[in-house]
Amino acid sequence: MTLGTILMCFLSKRDDEVESLNLLSTLSSSSMSLIHPLFDIRRLLIIPPWHIQDYNKHLWVEFTKYIVKPMLGMSGVGGEMAVYGAFDAVSITLIVTSGTLVQAAIFIWLLLFYSPSSGLVGTMNLLIMSALLGIGDGVFNTQLSALIGIFFKHNTE
Repeated sequence: MTLGTILMCFLSKRDDEVESLNLLSTLSSSSMSLIHPLFDIRRLLIIPPWHIQDYNKHLWVEFTKYIVKPMLGMSGVGGEMAVYGAFDAVSITLIVTSGTLVQAAIFIWLLLFYSPSSGLVGTMNLLIMSALLGIGDGVFNTQLSALIGIFFKHNTE
């Protein structure tokens, strides 16, 4: 990211007319375009949901490692991820509140009521948990992308 940011400072917008800009003015205008968003309250308020979304990815890794893999083995992880991905993609039509409630219910279930069981029941429990976590993640991904598009539609950078 640091290298990309440094390289971005050397980029300039290309117009039909050729402008002669020196290196210092290009660097100063690019630097200001990097700093200016830090003063936009809408961008600052969207940072916590981004972190929550990133935290969900870490939770998924732990869920796969400590719950799915011991129950289904390494060969079952791919199927579990397929269920998660399918329900993540299908859940675009849901609203943020339902996604939050679904994920909260699963996490409460895992913390308070979950106990590993073998056989078909154990496998179905894992598939249902994966599907519901995928729905919640799909809702958050969709809504964050929509918010960014709504708030910053005139700012293409």
